[in-house]
Amino acid sequence: MRNRIRLFFNKIGNLISEKPTKSENKGLETEANLSDDIMEESEFEDRSKETVPDKEKVTTKKRKEDVPFVSREELEMILRKEISELFRNAGTGVHKHLIVWLNTDNPTFQVYDELDYKKKLQEALSTDSGVIFDSVSFYNGRPIDEHKCRPLGDSNNVFYRFEDKQPTCKEIPKKAIISIYGNAGSLKKERYIISTEEMKKKGIIAYNIGVGEYPEKYPPRQNHIVIDDNPQSSMYEINKYVSGSHAHIGFSDRLGFYLQIETNSKKNAIVRHKEGSEQTLSSPFALEPLQNGDLVILGKLVLRFVES
Repeated sequence: MRNRIRLFFNKIGNLISEKPTKSENKGLETEANLSDDIMEESEFEDRSKETVPDKEKVTTKKRKEDVPFVSREELEMILRKEISELFRNAGTGVHKHLIVWLNTDNPTFQVYDELDYKKKLQEALSTDSGVIFDSVSFYNGRPIDEHKCRPLGDSNNVFYRFEDKQPTCKEIPKKAIISIYGNAGSLKKERYIISTEEMKKKGIIAYNIGVGEYPEKYPPRQNHIVIDDNPQSSMYEINKYVSGSHAHIGFSDRLGFYLQIETNSKKNAIVRHKEGSEQTLSSPFALEPLQNGDLVILGKLVLRFVES
């Protein structure tokens, strides 16, 4: 009986003092540990969210620095425009070497450094002025003497520079006569005399060849070697295969007089007088040196080139 009374008062004392039992203490400790774990996980997640975007920003920034921001077509277009302005009054017989730096990754660089593209670029740049680009070189990275180079357009990763190329020292004829070979077509004049002296005096970059002196389809072009455009001419059936903007003859101290075709027609060729062989001209704007006695075939019309 006494024991029961003692237990009864002990329970009442515990309720008054509100002391938790062992099982209650265990539950509270578990809840505290869980909340600490949740807080630690939350802090870890927050730190992860802070570090991941920073890594992405660094990667993106590096990738942007690697890319030159221009395609091969854009590179050619911008260079042609800037070179036309820089060498507008350079005259004929000027030779240059073009060097281009591309600050990009190696796989991208290899796309630009292909031999066919460099040759295409070399030919394209030589058509816009009297300057002849004997060679084009590409380098990966940034130029050491960046202050001596030009940035390409708005790009901060493409630079270029020109270097002079000295022509070979040999005697090259600077005067020639253009006439019709046999009955293969007709010209406005019996013959045309071309010379470096006239080119310099009149500011002629190249002697244009085509039907009509001022062809309506190609304004404001002037042809200096004029194919007869009279439909009543007995040679009209031959002459009509030549366009108003067909070809031109230029001059450089290295090549002498050279021919450039301006159409995609496959019916253009040079019959070499010395070798007696025919060379088909299927590549527009390729520089083809002319030799004494060569025959120039344009469609069905044939011109004869004779040095004077």
